[in-house]
Amino acid sequence: VSTQSTGKERHVIYMVLGTLCTLGMLAFLFLRPPPPGGEEEALEEASGSIQRAPQVEVDEGVLQPIKDAISFCGTWQMGLLYMPFIFTGVSLNFWSSVFVTIVGEVFAKRSYIALAGIATGIGEISAGFIWGRLT
Repeated sequence: VSTQSTGKERHVIYMVLGTLCTLGMLAFLFLRPPPPGGEEEALEEASGSIQRAPQVEVDEGVLQPIKDAISFCGTWQMGLLYMPFIFTGVSLNFWSSVFVTIVGEVFAKRSYIALAGIATGIGEISAGFIWGRLT
C-alpha cells in the first residue's frame, strides 16, 4: 500500500473540497433574512403578554460597529486580555506544529508523528472541555 498520493489524486481532493466550500458559501447567500422582531414576538407569545416600551431602531451604518470594535480594543479591559491571547496563540502554535515536527525529526519511526498529533488533539479537546466545565 502506497502512502504517497499522486498529483491526480490531490487534484481530485482539492476539487471536491473546493466545490463543497463553494456550495456552502452559496447556501449562505440564499438564506432569507429573519423577520423583523420575530424573536421578540416569539418570546412574548411563549411567556405571555409582556408590556415593553417601544424601541427606536437607529441605522448606524456598516462602519459604526467596526469603529466601535476598534475603539474597544484600546480599553484597559482588553489590554488585560492581550497577554493570555498571545500566550494561547504561541502555545497552540507550538503544540500543533512545532512539537509534531520535532517528534518526527527525533524518532526514526514516522508513525510517532501521527500518534503525537492524535495525542495533542485529544489533549486540546479534553482540556477545552474541562476548562469549559470549570468556568
